[in-house]
Amino acid sequence: MLLGKHLNMQMWKVLLDSNAAEQAARMAAMENATQKAKELIDELVLQRNRARQTQITTEISEIVISRFYRDYGRLQDIIAILA
Repeated sequence: MLLGKHLNMQMWKVLLDSNAAEQAARMAAMENATQKAKELIDELVLQRNRARQTQITTEISEIVISRFYRDYGRLQDIIAILA
């Protein structure tokens, strides 16, 4: 009877340890996935910021060129001034 209870408790402990190990593995996988998602978000934010900066730079260039064109006339004149 005592040996049976001991074996029963040992089996129960093995099941609990197995469950704990499985949960720990799941937690580690979720933490890794979370970290990868954060890294992906950071990279996408950088890409968006670079694209926006390129757009802003293009718009500023267009404004400056149109101002030069208005002030100096022909495109050849603008190129000569910039050269």
